[in-house]
Amino acid sequence: MRVNNLIGVDFSKTVNTHLKQEESASINTPNEQTVSIVVFITELVLWGTAQILALLDLFIASLVAIEKFFLKLRHIVFDNLFWGRSKTRFAFLQSLFAVFGLMGIIFALITGVYSYTERINKYIAVKQAVVYAAERREIDTVIASVSLETLVQTKGYVYETQYYVVRPGDTLSSIASKFKISIDTIKWANNLRSDIIRVGQKLKIPPGSGVLHKVKKGETIASIAKKYKAAPQAIMEANFLDSDKDLKAGMEIFVPNGTLPAPPKPKYVASRPSSHYSPPRYVRPPSSHPSLPSGNKFLIWPVAGGGTLTQRYWYRHKAIDIANNAYTRAKYGGHPYILAAASGRVSFAGYVCNAYRCGYAYMIEIQHPNGYSTLYAHLQPGSIRVKKGQWVKQGQVIARMGQSGWAYGIHVHFEVAIGHYPYRRHLLNPLYYIK
Repeated sequence: MRVNNLIGVDFSKTVNTHLKQEESASINTPNEQTVSIVVFITELVLWGTAQILALLDLFIASLVAIEKFFLKLRHIVFDNLFWGRSKTRFAFLQSLFAVFGLMGIIFALITGVYSYTERINKYIAVKQAVVYAAERREIDTVIASVSLETLVQTKGYVYETQYYVVRPGDTLSSIASKFKISIDTIKWANNLRSDIIRVGQKLKIPPGSGVLHKVKKGETIASIAKKYKAAPQAIMEANFLDSDKDLKAGMEIFVPNGTLPAPPKPKYVASRPSSHYSPPRYVRPPSSHPSLPSGNKFLIWPVAGGGTLTQRYWYRHKAIDIANNAYTRAKYGGHPYILAAASGRVSFAGYVCNAYRCGYAYMIEIQHPNGYSTLYAHLQPGSIRVKKGQWVKQGQVIARMGQSGWAYGIHVHFEVAIGHYPYRRHLLNPLYYIK
């Protein structure tokens, strides 16, 4: 029994001792994972330090090499530059070539950098131009898609005059319809005296119906609007004007929905004697002919068969143009008869080309007893049936319609005036005096 007790005591001591040793070993021994991280960080720091030292050695070696190069260059250039210092003539030439070579390299570098900079700037400018053009097209597309009422308060326009080259089959009416403007607008913008246009002719097309106006010194937005019976606000919006300070003499602006001023009221202007001819101011009709009716409506339509009114009276064309039509072409072969619009005495009949006028070519002028005169121009050569000094009756055939002189197409240029051709004639609107 004692033995068993001794054995049990010894065995329990042995077990306790072994457990204590394992516990102490687990406390004092580090974890394997912690050991591996410490080793990795240590090796990384050592490798980085070695790389930095290697780069530092390379940098120092580069400085030493550069110093040696410049020392050698100084020896070649400065020690041998002067004839007396160099041992041989070859050394002097070598130093001279080295100097010029170095200057050439520097010049080439500067030139290359400048050329590259210029190419870069040009490329940037081209890219900016392309971007601007794209943005401009987008803006134009937006403007075209937005209604005019949305764009501006009134019926305004973004002023941009276009140009159109006349194609075969085009007429002023078709061109005006294409650009949605009036025929008179095209005529006013291009100083057309009739509706006749030719293929290849370049026409200025305003942005809308209205008048193109060249600003004169002292004019204001209000005065221009009053002149053309337009709205000042519309003029400002159409031309991006903020005030009268933006108006510059000589600049061209667009007057939306503007109309040309009405012709002045007729008034008598004394005639001046002419070296070519001097018809009487008042012509007394023969006793066998009745006097002209009183009032302004004393003229008849001057073309047999009617004809077509192709251009009205305005400030650049102080007359009317009458062309033939389908009826007159069929009946008169394209050259209808010209009739005396009122009774009177012929003051000129024939061809005219002098310092005052060449474009009229074959023309007739008739003086009427009430102080007015009528003129018929662009007549067909050889068709004149009257002569100077002859008395003609109203409605009498005096010539045939033609296109002599500065004329596009067969038509008659018909004028009504106070005074006689070519001096001091006050031109009036013939439509005011036709019955």
